[in-house]
Amino acid sequence: MDDTEAKFTREQIEKECPPKLQDLGERIKALLDRAKTAEKKAENHYTSAAQCLAEAHAACDEGGFDAFKEKFCPDIGRSRAYELFAMGTGKKTHEEVKASTAARQRRHRAKKAKESVTVTDSFNKLIALLLQKIKKQQPKHFINTPHTADEFKQLATFFTNLAKLKQQSLDLKDAA
Repeated sequence: MDDTEAKFTREQIEKECPPKLQDLGERIKALLDRAKTAEKKAENHYTSAAQCLAEAHAACDEGGFDAFKEKFCPDIGRSRAYELFAMGTGKKTHEEVKASTAARQRRHRAKKAKESVTVTDSFNKLIALLLQKIKKQQPKHFINTPHTADEFKQLATFFTNLAKLKQQSLDLKDAA
């Protein structure tokens, strides 16, 4: 249905729901049911994989398990391996692992956001100070700094790219 076609009203849907919407509703229900089933199957697969991983860990010494993991499970990182061990040994359920992972990710995102603000604040103060220092000075007054010409070229490239991004951002705001 495109925007030029008449839209179905609440009254139409409550009185005698059009066949098109009935069909869509049934398809949505069926797809969501399949998704729930797939999630449950995936949870069972994770639990089984975790049990196998714990069994492999018990069957190997530390070096042997590291070699096993590198050979068969190279994508499993250390944190994920510990989560799977906890599931495989029955210390945690799949839901508990998901919840602790989500909490850890929230803490990480909050920390990164805080660091980002700190970096931005420091950068803003540094730029303000630099602008104040160069306001009435010519470049020749800074020729004796210990920094190399390449470092100044890096700064020039950085500030040129930053200026372009800033201008694009302003252009997008103006266009909106």
